Amino acid sequence: MGPDGIKVDERLVGGDLGIDSIDVLEMVIMIERDYGVKIDNRELGEKVFATLRTLAAYIYENSRELSN
Repeated sequence: MGPDGIKVDERLVGGDLGIDSIDVLEMVIMIERDYGVKIDNRELGEKVFATLRTLAAYIYENSRELSN
């Protein structure tokens, strides 16, 4: 599946995409490295990784580079 196949409000973790906890950990590391945005606890991670829309919004709102 390519990026065009992901709906913005589709469930990321535990949904049809097959994203698991290892994938989430890898994404957390990449997001911190690439955008300087930390996702440092499980409760926050569950909210942020709910959908592609919530993930993108969190990165946008918390990245100094993107929000300016």
